Amino acid sequence: MTTLTFYGGVNEIGGNKILLEDRDIKLLLDFGLNFARMGKYYAEFLQPRTSSGLNDYLEFELVPRLGGLYREDLLKPTGMAYVEPSIHGVLLSHPHLDHAGCIPFLDWRVPVYCTDAARRIIKAYQESSRGGFDSEYCYGKVRPFGEYVSPNKWEEFEREFRSPEEAGLEVRSFEVDHSTLGACGCLIHASEGTIAYTGDLRLHGPRAGLTREFIRSVSEEDIDVLIIEGTRVEEGEEDQLIERLLGRPQPKLESEEEVGRRSLEAVGAAAGQPVFVDFPPRDFDRLRTFCEVASMAGRRLALPTKLAYYVRELSDIIGIGLDEFVVYVGQRELGSYDEREYHKWERELLALEDSRRCDWIREHMDELIIYMDFYSLQNLVDLKPRRGVYIHAASEPITEEQAIDFRRFKSWLEHFNLSYRYFHSSGHLSRDEVFEVIGQVDPKRVIPVHTRGSEIFAREVQNAMVPEEGVAYSLP
Repeated sequence: MTTLTFYGGVNEIGGNKILLEDRDIKLLLDFGLNFARMGKYYAEFLQPRTSSGLNDYLEFELVPRLGGLYREDLLKPTGMAYVEPSIHGVLLSHPHLDHAGCIPFLDWRVPVYCTDAARRIIKAYQESSRGGFDSEYCYGKVRPFGEYVSPNKWEEFEREFRSPEEAGLEVRSFEVDHSTLGACGCLIHASEGTIAYTGDLRLHGPRAGLTREFIRSVSEEDIDVLIIEGTRVEEGEEDQLIERLLGRPQPKLESEEEVGRRSLEAVGAAAGQPVFVDFPPRDFDRLRTFCEVASMAGRRLALPTKLAYYVRELSDIIGIGLDEFVVYVGQRELGSYDEREYHKWERELLALEDSRRCDWIREHMDELIIYMDFYSLQNLVDLKPRRGVYIHAASEPITEEQAIDFRRFKSWLEHFNLSYRYFHSSGHLSRDEVFEVIGQVDPKRVIPVHTRGSEIFAREVQNAMVPEEGVAYSLP
């Protein structure tokens, strides 16, 4: 018997957790963190307690209450009995946290099947994170909850990563284009049917040909179930939400090339002025775009240490090296720039020839494009620009909390007289493309995930099925 059970990603964007059971094999298709659910109970300074293990996550149904899944140490504070792992692995579509963010909670013997690029991105993320158990993706230490903590009580573990094709079922993975590297879609031949899972993907990025090849290959199969993302299916409704929160939404661009072209025009018009930019930190296509924009504008892109660390660790798959950038070293602690004030992973970056402190950055602002996201706006106090341009190349706010932060962000720009420009292209299929893919694949059943527009699928697609969370559905 082959069944699919959806524990996340249903009528919501992100948090995909899909359990595939086929005879004696159990595979999770992604195991992501749902930020909307987290935001219902938690905020920046109100987070799940480390001392509670998984108790807080289970209380608010942020993870499913399933046996044979989680680390024994994280279950100790919960009262939930530990069961030896019965899950054979996680088939990870890509390294975004809304698809991978709950992997640290799994029993460390549960392997992750993903592309090598995804594994390396996840590892770099862990190494540059704050270091709680919620970031122990690749390796970590078993916590002695309820015991005296001493070095000899910490058992170290390392998770196994494998190719998707080794997942136990007949699985073919296909690299696809998305707003990070290492993304893949999967074709799964189970005992009682064939499943295609898109993960997240797009048809307008630099590697759109990969997505087309995946769709072509899947359309040649007799697909019983197509599990497809629908992030942008309700774009009209989302624009209405943005308008209610912030006023008229900014127009979205159709391609990464257009993001680069429009940004280059804005930088050219800002000759002699500082330029700042914000984009998702693991969107390496966007990183390359602004590296090229800076070069064509006769500037250099200045990166904070965390982004510089990604470049150093992943330069061969990103396609650019640290020599292309200036590394911006912000002040810490007492502002002495003593290496002891920085994380261990940062310290080698401090000694680079192009590693620069804020006083140098301030003197050369008009020669740079400076990466500065919402959480590093304090650096503007040190740089003291009195005019300039800020390019926002990420998604607009779609929640009340994000809108509040966005208004704060705009106050910072107004204070420092920085004009706002919005240039962004989505990492997802458009509404029309979603339905075109469904028509091309022609599956027996369509299951939408990663969307708030499930009712649109139910209305537009005759064989669409909107699953209920926690209910097992059999194939065919």
